[in-house]
Amino acid sequence: LQRPSPDAFNEARSMEQVLPIAKQFVAGADGGNTDDTGSGDGGADDGETDGSGNLSIAALQADAGGNDIANLTDEFVTYGNTGDASLDLSGWTVTDSSGTTYTFSDGTTLAPGEEITLYTGSGTDTDTERYWGQANEVWENGADTMTVRDASDEIVLQRSYP
Repeated sequence: LQRPSPDAFNEARSMEQVLPIAKQFVAGADGGNTDDTGSGDGGADDGETDGSGNLSIAALQADAGGNDIANLTDEFVTYGNTGDASLDLSGWTVTDSSGTTYTFSDGTTLAPGEEITLYTGSGTDTDTERYWGQANEVWENGADTMTVRDASDEIVLQRSYP
């Protein structure tokens, strides 16, 4: 006797495992679209790395409140490590579709469960906040593509919106 669909149901996951996955498909109250365009196959487009650290996008605010240029610190992207090991982001880059690039400084690490927010405007860098220092908005309000590459120039994560 053969079962027609022996693997029809996945094993149950904990709340800690489900939330980072679900966040990819929920638009937050800030209007940030969190729809990931990863391929879903566990490859680099999903934010996977060669280790057991996993970079994901926790929030994206592409349209700052009010006048974008006057409020550049309200345009940001928050990255999270949903893996089990730390990620060394030293030399990793974030690029928009027009080629504007931010490079994480040496010594930037993200422990499991930690997040780091990259603001378009200027400010003082901390362990959890980084500032791009741009004079104009980076992320197009209507549509753009964000690409994150590791220090070896391999794509780790890529997301397009809307």
